[in-house]
This record gives sequence, C-alpha cells and structure tokens, in this order.
Amino acid sequence: MKQTFHRKVFEQSKGKSMIVDVNELKRVKQYLDSINHEDIKNITWMEDGKECVIPEKQETLERWEFVGINNTDFIFTGCYSKGFH
Repeated sequence: MKQTFHRKVFEQSKGKSMIVDVNELKRVKQYLDSINHEDIKNITWMEDGKECVIPEKQETLERWEFVGINNTDFIFTGCYSKGFH
C-alpha cells in the first residue's frame, strides 16, 4: 500500500508530540475557505469517487442556507447524507 505523506507523518509522530506541516495546513485551510465561499447549490459533493446522494436535495440545500453555518459543516454534521430528518 502506498504510504501517503499524512500517514508517514502520523507514523513518525506516534508517542511524540504532533508534527504539523505548516504549508499543508495552509493549503487545507485555503481549500476549506474556497468551499465555504461557494454557493452551496454550485457544489458537487463527491465521496469515494462517486457523487453524494443528498436526500431531498433541493429542499435540503435550501434549508441549509438558512442554518447559518458554513458549507463544510454540511459535510461534517452529516446533513449531506441524512438531510434534516
């Protein structure tokens, strides 16, 4: 199995203080910011190479816009997979 940079850093840091690549952190923050600045209706969410099936997509996205938190939280909260039920 190909070892990713993140896995390599994780393996090297076991039992030690955490190692953080500042450039990688800045890249990830920039990526998250770009997602959060996009209109959520213009985002195609992908997981494992497939487009996510959002329950009652139009209604879910319209309701999400009024929740008041960002687009990445749409994923982190699980709303993208279970909707508002």
